[in-house]
Amino acid sequence: MPIGLQVFRDTNTLQIDSDVLTVSFLGKFTIYGWTRGSTIYRAALSLPKATKFVLFGETAASSSIAVRSVVLTASTADYEFWSNTTNSVVCYCFGDAPVVPSRCGLQLFDSAGNLTFDSNNKILRISAVYETSSDTQSFSLPVAIGRTYACGISNYDTRYRQNQVGQNLAFMVMIRSVRVSGGTVTSGLLANQGPPTTSPPANSPIGPMPVIMVADVTGF
Repeated sequence: MPIGLQVFRDTNTLQIDSDVLTVSFLGKFTIYGWTRGSTIYRAALSLPKATKFVLFGETAASSSIAVRSVVLTASTADYEFWSNTTNSVVCYCFGDAPVVPSRCGLQLFDSAGNLTFDSNNKILRISAVYETSSDTQSFSLPVAIGRTYACGISNYDTRYRQNQVGQNLAFMVMIRSVRVSGGTVTSGLLANQGPPTTSPPANSPIGPMPVIMVADVTGF
């Protein structure tokens, strides 16, 4: 019977063992067909229902993108994305999927003999994680020639802010966003102006600052 195996880094820290859960690549999809909201653009896309992480590839220099909502159906996860431009963006989806055995490379098995890792499977390969301390913050992507990276943030924190349109009370819907361009990933805010109203929603509290996750998607 196969037994558990552990792989350590040069620093003697555990890199992976047979009990470590991995998240698999489910596919890459292009977000396009943006329609105008009030002060932002919206696009809808149905992704695999197993999707747990959506990471964004290279965007235009001024293009920020955010996940506004997710609705699960019997067979899909239906996403609404927001952006400040109409540029298309490639997203990379990761989630739970069976480990497919291959004929070469490293395989790990749990104590019951179940295959838990195969080095030829495309899994989420995290290259860096950055902690933010403000709504707008930038970090440099890992430097590696010929590598392709995709990025995302841990929470998009939709919030409301009261304001005015002319002499009338109104509000904005604000959501955290991410931009990936020229070797830099930047978190920010997108704001969609709401209509005049006599009873705008109260200002929302600011949620916990997100982390930015960078994954290596070379060859995906």
